[in-house]
Parts: sequence; C-alpha cells; structure tokens
Amino acid sequence: MIIKLESVKKIYGETIKNTVLKGINLEIEKGTFNAIIGQSGSGKSTLLNIMGTLDKESEGEVYINGVSTKSLSKNDISALRNKEIGFIFQFHHLLPEFNAIENIMMPALIEGVKDAKTISKRAEFLLDKVGLLKLKNNMALNLSGGQQQRVAIARALMNSPEIILADEPTGNLDSDTTMEIYNLLREINKEFGTTFIIITHDNRIASLADRIIEIENGEIAKD
Repeated sequence: MIIKLESVKKIYGETIKNTVLKGINLEIEKGTFNAIIGQSGSGKSTLLNIMGTLDKESEGEVYINGVSTKSLSKNDISALRNKEIGFIFQFHHLLPEFNAIENIMMPALIEGVKDAKTISKRAEFLLDKVGLLKLKNNMALNLSGGQQQRVAIARALMNSPEIILADEPTGNLDSDTTMEIYNLLREINKEFGTTFIIITHDNRIASLADRIIEIENGEIAKD
C-alpha cells in the first residue's frame, strides 16, 4: 500500500468550523492509476493536498510508503514530498525566466543534487519521453499550453517519484490535447510503475482509470 489514510478529517476555522473532510479511510495500491471525481467544493483538492503533504489533516493519520507523516518534522515532510511525490497542476506553474530543460531540472536542484551532468542527462531523457527534446532551449513562455503541460509532467518525474498527484492536469487544454496528455500519463504509469492519483471533471479520463473514487460532501460516496 503506497498511500493509506485512516479516519482523516480536515476542519477549517476556529469560531465557525467548516469540516471539509469527514473521516476519510482510503488505501491506494502501488502502481495503480486512480481518478478522483466529485462536485466543486466536495473536498477533492483538499484530499489530494493532504495525500501530498501540502496540507495537514486535522484528525486521523496519513501514511506514505508505510511512514506516518504525523511523526515527521516539517523538514522531514518536505524531504519526503520532494523525493516520493511529483505534482501536476491545472496551471503548469513553469518559471517563465527559465527554459524547458531548466524548469525540469528544478526539483533536483532543490533537493541539493550537485552533479550537473547527471541532472541534465535525466532532464533530457524526460524531455525526450514527453516528446519535446527539440524544444529544450525554448523559454517557457514560448511553448504552447500542451507543451507547457508536458514540461510540467517531465518536471514532476525529475526525482523519480513513486507517486504523481495531478489536480485537473488537462483542465485548460482542448479535447485532442487532453487525450494526448492522458495517454502520456498512462504510458508513464505502465512503463515506470508510477502511482497516479488524478482529480478530473472529464468523464472520459475518469472512465479509463483503474479506479474511480467519488467524493461527496467530504466523504467517499462511491469507490
């Protein structure tokens, strides 16, 4: 089990409390491709952020590869996140002052990897994997929306994470590009055994996942 949530609650506010997640119990198998669906405000993104240690649960426990995040310091959680988890968002969040390959190298530089040759070789391999090696020196702003998202996918894979969490990764793309990106994610899932958890409003994407988890009012309605 690569991710496990036990009775996870998320409550915002002190005087007026807003319970966004209401005791989620969830296990994610290693190497699977999972879709999370649900209405806006149902708690999907909060759930994903807690699984990715970007947000902290109010109650309950989260395990990543068998390790409880509750016992870890902030620095240890940051190190775990940078090593084990890659993120893909609806907005690619590329750094406009850097080119494609420099954006991809960023997670390794943040982790403190000093070997520039190794980092560069890994980044070129990933750019080739997403079909953009010829554009490695293009500035981020000189790439199309679909190309920018491909660079974001390569960046998420830079540190060879076992888990990729994606929040509406094709939300800003047209129909054809959406399927291209989905097929690329599936290819990565199968080739590297990377575990994917994707929030999507696109029923085509959800229907092609190994598992569909539906969130409703902070609870798992269907699984």
